[in-house]
Amino acid sequence: MSRIQFFTEGKADMTLLKILEVPPKLISDQGSNSSLAKAMQNQLNNYHKVIVGLTDKDKKNLPSYYSEFETIKTPDKITLKQKPNTNQYLIFLCCPALENWLLSAAEEAKIKPEDFNLKSDIKQFCRITKKDNVSKNSDFLNFLREIKKANPQPFSFLTEILDNLLKILNS
Repeated sequence: MSRIQFFTEGKADMTLLKILEVPPKLISDQGSNSSLAKAMQNQLNNYHKVIVGLTDKDKKNLPSYYSEFETIKTPDKITLKQKPNTNQYLIFLCCPALENWLLSAAEEAKIKPEDFNLKSDIKQFCRITKKDNVSKNSDFLNFLREIKKANPQPFSFLTEILDNLLKILNS
């Protein structure tokens, strides 16, 4: 059993973590923000495991469980929080949603979604990211890889957070 588990609220979040080299066996897609919060609550007494939730900062749909977390860092459109006296962390991608965060990072890196057969219009971009098969969409995967390669500040900070959390596996 692994000492760390990443919970995501959707397939696009899960795909992002895979592109950022989080081993797939450590990622569990919960399907929604409320399911993610419930899964984290269910793991609360698992003191030997680090639980990391990756979610949007969607103000109209934040589970009350998230209010128990305290902010550790908030640079570059990301908020890292920890539930006091636990091994539970939340990573909020703040724009307010993953799609806005990705498009903003791409813009910062001067990468155009259209170069990957994607749309920069948020509604049309969301149509792709909300599909169950987004993790197999080669255009979306190549778009994420190119942003990762350019390493704009939001990606750089998220990578740093993930690297620090994954070090737990080697300690």
